[in-house]
Amino acid sequence: MRTVAIWCLAVVLSAVGFPAIAAIPEEEVDQTVDSTVYLLRSAMTPRRDRRHQSLLLALRHLEDPELKPFFERLVTSRSMELRIHGILGLAECDAHRRLDLSRIAELDEAEAQINSVMAAMDNDLLTDQDAKQLLDWEGLDASLKEVVATQLVSHGKFEDTELLRPALKSDNPGRRSLAAMLLVQLGDTAAMDELTKLIATDDRTLAPVRQVMLRSVMRLKLDRAAPWALAVCRERSIPNRERYMALQVALRFSAPGAVDQWRSMYASNPGKAKRIKLALIALRVAPWVDGSLFQTLVESDDELIRELGRTGNAIAGSTDVPAAVDRLLATDNPIVNDWLFFYVRDQADAETAKNVLTVWLEYMRQRPPGKLASELPHMVRATQVMFDRDGQWAADTLRSLCVREDTPELFVQGVLMGMLRCRDHRVTRVVEGLGPFDANLANDLLLVLKARHGAELSESQLRDLAVLVRGGGGLPVSLRVQAGWAFVKRLGRQHQAITEALQP
Repeated sequence: MRTVAIWCLAVVLSAVGFPAIAAIPEEEVDQTVDSTVYLLRSAMTPRRDRRHQSLLLALRHLEDPELKPFFERLVTSRSMELRIHGILGLAECDAHRRLDLSRIAELDEAEAQINSVMAAMDNDLLTDQDAKQLLDWEGLDASLKEVVATQLVSHGKFEDTELLRPALKSDNPGRRSLAAMLLVQLGDTAAMDELTKLIATDDRTLAPVRQVMLRSVMRLKLDRAAPWALAVCRERSIPNRERYMALQVALRFSAPGAVDQWRSMYASNPGKAKRIKLALIALRVAPWVDGSLFQTLVESDDELIRELGRTGNAIAGSTDVPAAVDRLLATDNPIVNDWLFFYVRDQADAETAKNVLTVWLEYMRQRPPGKLASELPHMVRATQVMFDRDGQWAADTLRSLCVREDTPELFVQGVLMGMLRCRDHRVTRVVEGLGPFDANLANDLLLVLKARHGAELSESQLRDLAVLVRGGGGLPVSLRVQAGWAFVKRLGRQHQAITEALQP
């Protein structure tokens, strides 16, 4: 059981520290500081196994201004990857999460600038004001400005079509297609010709570009590209995976003929696996389609497909969605979880999301131990989504479940894992008074969580924390470095640790 939980933890975890001092033998203190220094240095050393990536993400997650010298050093690294982490880390350390655009402009390579901006956009660190400022700067690569324009077009704050037109003559099909997609959204129907070229199937190099464009249309909500997505779906020589992706885009943005295309594909694919895929596509766009689309699914002889249809119909009609989800969960199919988190995170209103998550949490509490162990990553995602949607409600709800005597310890362990991914300090309300647990891993998670949020720790707890930093307990390096940072801050030796880590 512990092996499964540690594996899940290594896949999904990342995590803050504040001061307190205890009478720990100086030798142990020095060894723990040295271990923290080693972990900090490891974060600055790119490795093929991506260990440095886990460490950097964990340190960035702390959003601690006292780590600023560390990220400052990364910005000067020869490694493009480390420079990008440095720029993002500095922004996340800033009280206002402001990105220093001058650092991006100072990067030597256009590729590094583009990757930095894309990473900033992915982490919600690039404001529209920042984007407009980058567009106005002279000397920046044109391809960088085109990437920046995607955000402004998506937000309806960009009209400079002339900035995009030169890219239509680029030798890079991805750049041409991106510019065409943005121009189509801005009302330039002639640019659709460039997107149409992506439907050609005799050129295999176009497939990755086609996939990126379909994802971009969905992510950026570029509704005017929906007819093109439907054309991709109708091209039978294109692999089904891409056709399904295109169908979802076409349905999401109500391309004329998209519903008929879905019905045609469902009727012509009698196999269960393909029909389930088509049912999930319909369910993912349920808020934007007419409920009649789901009647075909509701009439299915297959229980899972039938419940997918009923759930879609409930969402489309905004009627008793939690009850429909409860019946869908009863089919005990793992594909339901992926859809559910997509729905409560991106589609459901606040009240519906809370009610659906409440149903899901009770379902998880009743899971057999073996199945619950394999679904710990879902517990992590649920906890994150809950705090993202409503931190106070999340803390109250999870607290009430975790203190119940009939709640499995493994369930609580999953909640602890999830809270280590959250930045919300209200997680401390959940852990107050919890433990000790039968499982060592649960106790270790609880200890790291308390340490990073400044809870009072006994002398024995501080010693246990030091052991975790030095590798005892088998925690992933992402938690060890966070525990180490919390430890050195409690002893007032964080500046020493940073200084030593940055020495040549």
